[in-house]
Amino acid sequence: MAEEIVAVKRQLFQLRLQKATRQLDKPHQFKHARHRLAQLLTVEGERKRAASQQSQEQK
Repeated sequence: MAEEIVAVKRQLFQLRLQKATRQLDKPHQFKHARHRLAQLLTVEGERKRAASQQSQEQK
């Protein structure tokens, strides 16, 4: 999961560089990358909350 998040962040960085140098061919990729990053961060947060809730219930 963390590797995917890093990969999407790296992709967003590359897209920003391409946009700054006017080499961006597909501007819609920004939307897709941001959407994917939001999905991954949401799932990661849900997993962390579930794990902490489960550990609190075991105490």
